Amino acid sequence: MTIPRNTLSRRSCVLEMLRGRFAANQLRLTMTAAAFVLLREIRADAHGTQWARATVTTLRCRILKIAARIVETKRQIAMHMPKSYPLVDLFQRLALSP
Repeated sequence: MTIPRNTLSRRSCVLEMLRGRFAANQLRLTMTAAAFVLLREIRADAHGTQWARATVTTLRCRILKIAARIVETKRQIAMHMPKSYPLVDLFQRLALSP
């Protein structure tokens, strides 16, 4: 039985497309898992505060989305927070926790 050349060409294109989707989905899944672990750790470190039971959206909007300036030198990376940021103490506590 002979398979027409067009059919093989289409199949290989579909297989390549599926491989690309698989890699993209695998990356999305990995990033989602990393974000879940990060937010779970933030909640654990914020034990005893109002943020320990906050929703993911609240944590993301109030703690993680910060307009900060990052300065990188040879020895350290510094983050300059805005003076008007009301949660500076909580952010420092979370950043310095082991």
